[in-house]
Amino acid sequence: MAEFFISRPWRRRGIGQEAVRLIPTASLAAGTSWSTLRNPQAVAFWARWWAEYTAGQFQERTENGEIHQYFESGVRRSH
Repeated sequence: MAEFFISRPWRRRGIGQEAVRLIPTASLAAGTSWSTLRNPQAVAFWARWWAEYTAGQFQERTENGEIHQYFESGVRRSH
């Protein structure tokens, strides 16, 4: 996935959470890095999502001014 964006009027309604749940698990390869650049709202959204998706088993690192979140897809818990 190249980009993911929810327009301001639609934020904080659970739309992003539901949309992300539709991503096939197979596309979330182990060790995948998701870059959220410098957008604090996006960083927070993805940190919450990866914490839920991986039961807290993800890492966040800053590289070249971008925040990257790494995870292992095999630790996914059921929803």
